[in-house]
Amino acid sequence: VCRRMPKLSSRTSHGRPPWASQVAAALAFCSSCGGVEFNADAFSLTVIPGHARAKPKACRPGHRFGRRQEPGASWKQATLPGSAMLTAGTAIALRARKAKASEVKEPETSDLPEQGAAAWAGDVQSAIEEALAQQLDIAEYLEDKGVIVDELSLALALRVLRLKGLHEDVLAVFAAFDEQFTDQGEAYAERMLSADAKAQPSLLFASMREMKERDVQPSVQCYNIMLRVHARNRNWQRSVALLAEMAEEAVAPNVLSFDSALASCPSRKQWELTTRILDNMEEAAVSPNLSCYRSALHNLSYSPNHETACIQLYYEMRTRGVVPDEDTLRYLLRACFGVEDQEKDLNKALKVFQAIEEDEGVELTQVHFDIAIGMCERAARWRDVLKLAPAMSRRSVIPHSVSCNAVLKACVALGKWEVALKLLGTMETDGTELDSTAYSTVMSACARAEQWDEVLRIYSNVEQSLPELLTQDMALNAITALCQADKQLEAITLYRSAVSSRPRGGAQKRGEPLLLDARGQSPEVASIIVRCALEDLLKQSAETTPIVDVPGLKAVGPKDILVAIEMGDLSSGGDALEGSAAEGALQAALEMLGQDAKVQCCMQPFPCVRIPGASLAIAENVQQAVAG
Repeated sequence: VCRRMPKLSSRTSHGRPPWASQVAAALAFCSSCGGVEFNADAFSLTVIPGHARAKPKACRPGHRFGRRQEPGASWKQATLPGSAMLTAGTAIALRARKAKASEVKEPETSDLPEQGAAAWAGDVQSAIEEALAQQLDIAEYLEDKGVIVDELSLALALRVLRLKGLHEDVLAVFAAFDEQFTDQGEAYAERMLSADAKAQPSLLFASMREMKERDVQPSVQCYNIMLRVHARNRNWQRSVALLAEMAEEAVAPNVLSFDSALASCPSRKQWELTTRILDNMEEAAVSPNLSCYRSALHNLSYSPNHETACIQLYYEMRTRGVVPDEDTLRYLLRACFGVEDQEKDLNKALKVFQAIEEDEGVELTQVHFDIAIGMCERAARWRDVLKLAPAMSRRSVIPHSVSCNAVLKACVALGKWEVALKLLGTMETDGTELDSTAYSTVMSACARAEQWDEVLRIYSNVEQSLPELLTQDMALNAITALCQADKQLEAITLYRSAVSSRPRGGAQKRGEPLLLDARGQSPEVASIIVRCALEDLLKQSAETTPIVDVPGLKAVGPKDILVAIEMGDLSSGGDALEGSAAEGALQAALEMLGQDAKVQCCMQPFPCVRIPGASLAIAENVQQAVAG
């Protein structure tokens, strides 16, 4: 009957399953058999299904209290769903716990209703439903009905109310029957669960004090509630103290106890505390669940010296059949690849990642590949980046833009611009979400390879389909390509629309130099920058905003123009090198202002081309040059 229960979902008109009486009969039979002893875990599985973590135990061979777990099904799924089903037969089993195995002959049912345990438990449920339907005070109604006859019926009523979310009524009913039927930890556990749901930590601590004052032994569930509170507050000192108290009181902690204790450990220190709790779990013969492994790996992943322990935990988890989730794998990879400035063995980390990737029972996501590819990119391990890329395809993982950019950079760094270009097209066809970095990387690679047609094609495609991704660097590459194709006017037009028209810094103050930035540009682009700036002098006032701002630089002369260049653009003697941005800027200035203009390359205040005396006289010369 118990094995078939998860497959039966039909209900009678009064809300109880048709097999509730059969369950009660099975429990009554087990409790009446001599030599059968029920422990606290067995009852928690029936009364509190949401916290079932271990199979119940029975001493008599051939009998086992509870349901057998079908292969592939979790024990939590096999528990009785719903408060109405939980009430059936619970009283008989709970009463049997009070007797020793050698003394148990028949269940103590003298004070139960004549209808039997199932009917007695159903009376509690029915009384609560009637009080709710009539909008009566539940505590008073239960007292008038006389269905609360001992601590077990009280715990059952509290349980039903808590499952309905009536936490205020749980506290009210407990207070109404306090000191009458509260000599067991079950009722206190229900009260503490409701207090925790209502965010009343003071009531939780008060409940623990009351149990100690009244010589009531807190159950493992009571301790677990407190441990969960300390875990939320990351109070590892109190969690450790509670575990020690449980040992003194001979209360065996379960997997929930250790899970909360691990969750309370700080992640950036006290790493030995995490390993000590794991050792205690092993000594107590408690197998960690996924949450335990997740918390342990999270804590140890920040340690610079515990990557081996994290790897061992992962293999132990897989050996026990525990499937890691995304966060668990992320913590493991963080431990292997390192965080911040930690130095880790990248080869060892990549071997671990390969083992994870080959495990078909583990689901990898974009986050995991981002970590591995990102660390390889940081170490300039471009070939390893390209080895990881096919693994994403095998796992049907759509990469994030971060991973796409790293793969494209790897191709470019290895001199495979054509591979990067082809891969970019494949990503676009597959619908991969790309950002401006991806297009700019490939465009720059094509520009360095002097593939000007490809540069213009990529820029045109982005301009038509994704104009919001256009950047100044992409426009400058396209301008260089237009200049190489002898399309000077189109290059100037693109510069004015895509570069010089972009928002700039604050207004130029009178007397301060006009600052232009030609660093890292081709000589063609540097020439256009200077030409457009000189032409704009005719149209701008003395308060004109600079074409390109270089923040933090001080004025070196009144109304000068400084074109910033790279140090490598100048020779040891301070002359412009052939084919450099300095040469392009210098020639453009001389062509616009005349060969007599005192344009020169300087090293102070930074490497630049200085165009002195940007005055009205120079402006007139510019006007004449433009008119000519």
